[in-house]
Amino acid sequence: MRSAIGNDVALYGTSQLNPLTRPDWVGAEPMPELNGAQLLDIPWQLQPDHPAVMIYPHPVGAADQKHSADLERLYALGIDAYRVAREIAEGHSDFEIDGVTGKLTVSFGTGSARFERIEQPAIYQDGTVVPLMPAGAAP
Repeated sequence: MRSAIGNDVALYGTSQLNPLTRPDWVGAEPMPELNGAQLLDIPWQLQPDHPAVMIYPHPVGAADQKHSADLERLYALGIDAYRVAREIAEGHSDFEIDGVTGKLTVSFGTGSARFERIEQPAIYQDGTVVPLMPAGAAP
């Protein structure tokens, strides 16, 4: 698409613009045609140094097998689903979690139930996906 519309038009996308897992980016062919494309993805895929990401084990596969970014996202969703369920089991009805799928805010104690997830913004630079500083965050 980038070659058809040129570099003057901003390109935005979902996590599907990030087809590789963190380990697979090492040695992967860069995709410079996506430079400048902005996307949202989860800390599990973008931030190996994120405190929540560091404490959970990553799925292990054969050394010669390419990892599935979609299965990694599903695995991360399971981690945060467990964490939400644990909070609910402890009787909490309003809580926040800095999770592996993003910053989660849950409220269902009074009024309408609310669940919010804020994902990590990223951009393609030098042909690879790089996390951006979230809006309002200090460097």
